[in-house]
Amino acid sequence: MDLQSPETFVSLFLEIRKKTQSGHLILGGAGIKLSNVAVSVVTPSSLQLKVAEHVQNIELPEGVRIVPSSCQKLQHFAADNLCLRFQVHTENNAEFSPTVLESMRAQKRYTFYCQSCKEVIISQWEFIRVLPLPSGGWNDVVGEWCCHPDPFAGRKLLPRENDCLLGDTFLLVESGSFCDSVIWEPRTDLKKDKSLPTDVIGSISKGKENTTIFCKHCKSILGEAASQETAKLYITELIILPAFEEISKIELDHRSQFVESFVARRLAELSDAKSIFRFSLEGLEGTVFALLWLLNSDTLLVGCFRNLTCDSISNVAGENTLNSSQQTSYEARSAVKVLYQPCVQNENGNVINIWENDIGVHSLTLPTQTCSEVLQILSSSTLSLPSSLRSMNSFQVAFLRL
Repeated sequence: MDLQSPETFVSLFLEIRKKTQSGHLILGGAGIKLSNVAVSVVTPSSLQLKVAEHVQNIELPEGVRIVPSSCQKLQHFAADNLCLRFQVHTENNAEFSPTVLESMRAQKRYTFYCQSCKEVIISQWEFIRVLPLPSGGWNDVVGEWCCHPDPFAGRKLLPRENDCLLGDTFLLVESGSFCDSVIWEPRTDLKKDKSLPTDVIGSISKGKENTTIFCKHCKSILGEAASQETAKLYITELIILPAFEEISKIELDHRSQFVESFVARRLAELSDAKSIFRFSLEGLEGTVFALLWLLNSDTLLVGCFRNLTCDSISNVAGENTLNSSQQTSYEARSAVKVLYQPCVQNENGNVINIWENDIGVHSLTLPTQTCSEVLQILSSSTLSLPSSLRSMNSFQVAFLRL
């Protein structure tokens, strides 16, 4: 293996499970062979990777320590991957921060911003009541348990003045709380939206024409009308902060990270609260974009499979001595591991029908463009994994960072 060649690289992927206290290290690269690669435990918190004549010391994140006696021999995992499994001790027990749907409280002032352009949508508003909405299908449950006609039949649960009702991916507020920064209008001309697949546009065009709520400044979709006086705002399109807090630089940038983090945290919250692990990602008009199956939410990802290139593992150009080595520290990122099937190309119709009729599947509704963003995030995560880990049965594998 010629590590000086730009076409040759060694890449590293390390998945740590906090609950099982286990680690799974995968190395990959063009022409990688067991005879060329050696991995050893230098200290409980560091590994040494030796490829041919070149040495790389890898410092694990703080709080992660290897159990040396548990390390197996480096093995072929697939044609282009090598694998090492071991036990770890993790001290990183920090819980992820909850979504705003879990953290909002009554009688506190909040400011709502458009996530895209940071325009103020609701300014320093104090909600007298902040209440969770019941789960989907609550009407059916009422009908089963009531011995008299359902008093809620045909009625919507809508907020009163100064109420905020919280759904799975949205919140309901009265229109009187808005600043003069939103537009309410029917959105019927989707054919000009080149960002949406043709089949998705066709499906949406057949649906009912809802009144859509736009940001007046950047024309981004914020939600839709639940009634003449009630707005249904989607959390992925907003930044909601206590009135005394300012938007940080992190919140000003990185739309993709914002959406990824919200979806990951929401999947973890719903699975913990309701023991739900299968989800359908749907657009506002009911179009199914993806089927999601949450595998676990206790993963620590260390590095990235495209992270360790020949430039970082090989010696400085011109120096080719056995004594030369480099040391790299990697940050661990908490993540949820999901299986998913994309559904936007009229594929998996039979599976979609089965999932739609299964009471164990929970639907998550987001604006159509955001659903497309989630699919891109999932696809990007899959492509960053070793090829041997990208699929499981008929599903694709992805990690969403918390």
